[in-house]
Amino acid sequence: MVMVLDDLQWADQPSLLLLEFLGKQVRDSRIMVVGTYRDVEVTRTHPLSGTLARLARGEVYRREELSGLETGEVEQLIRDVSGAEPSQQLVEAVYGHTEGNPFFTSEVIRLLGERREATGEGEGKSLGLLEIPQSVLEVIGQRLNRLTAECEGVLTTGAVIGRQFDFRLLGKLNEEFSEGQLLGVVDEGLEAYLIEEVPGQSDVYQFSHALVQQTLRERISTGRRVRLHGRIGEALETLYGEQPDEHAAELAHHFSQSVSITGPEKLVRYATMAGERALAGYAHEDAVGFFAQGLEA
Repeated sequence: MVMVLDDLQWADQPSLLLLEFLGKQVRDSRIMVVGTYRDVEVTRTHPLSGTLARLARGEVYRREELSGLETGEVEQLIRDVSGAEPSQQLVEAVYGHTEGNPFFTSEVIRLLGERREATGEGEGKSLGLLEIPQSVLEVIGQRLNRLTAECEGVLTTGAVIGRQFDFRLLGKLNEEFSEGQLLGVVDEGLEAYLIEEVPGQSDVYQFSHALVQQTLRERISTGRRVRLHGRIGEALETLYGEQPDEHAAELAHHFSQSVSITGPEKLVRYATMAGERALAGYAHEDAVGFFAQGLEA
C-alpha cells in the first residue's frame, strides 16, 4: 500500500505528530508513505523542519530532491501540452525563461499557445515577447508578500543590479542599514529560498530563479527603475575606481538603462570602452553592439 501525503508544508502540528508516529510503525509493514512538500516554504523554524529531522533518524526514511526538467523533458512537455512538434528555438527559449521549473514551463507554454490563437502571431514573434504568466506571478508574489518591507526593498535593488549581486554594492545602495542590519535582511532572503550564495564567491548572491528577479523588477515603476540603474552605475564607478575597464560592459548596461536621467556622456564612454575590449578579444559582434549603442547615444 502506498499512501501519498501532498503539500506537507501546510500540515498542522497534530498532523505532523501523527506522521512521526506512523513513521515508527511502518518498518516491518508493507506500507510506503510518500510525503511531498515545497522546500522554498519550509524555513528552519517551520514545524515540518523538526518533523523531518526526527524522521531522518529512522532507518526507513529516505529523502529525494526533485530538480527542474532537462531540455529534452521540456521539449516533451511542450509536445504533450501543445500537440505539436516544437522547434529547437522554442525549446531553448522556454527552457531559458523557466530554467526547467515544471509549473513555470507549463504555464509559459499555455500562454504562448493562447497568444498564437488570439493574434495569429508566428512562433518567432511570440518568442520575442516572452513574459511571466499571471498564474506564475501570483505564485511568486505569494512568496514575496511574506517578506518584510526592508527585505523586499533590498532584494528589489538586487534584482535591478542583475541575476547576481555583490554585498558591497548592495551596502552602498542601502546606506540607511548598518552592516549587521543588511546581513539580517539578506539572511531573510536566503531563508525564504529567494536568493542563494554563489559557491566559491565570498559575499556574492544570486536569485534562486530568474523569474523571481524579473518579478521583483516588474513590481516597481519605470521611473524608479531608471533612477535605480543610475545610482547603481555611479556606485559601481566608486567601487571600481580608476580601473573600470574590466567592468565597462556592466557600467554601459546600467547607464544605458538610465540615460534619460544621467545623460549620454557616461554611456558613450563605457560603451566605447567595452567595444574596444571586445574588439581586442576578437568578440567582433559584441564590439559592433557596444559601438552602435555608443553611437546612438
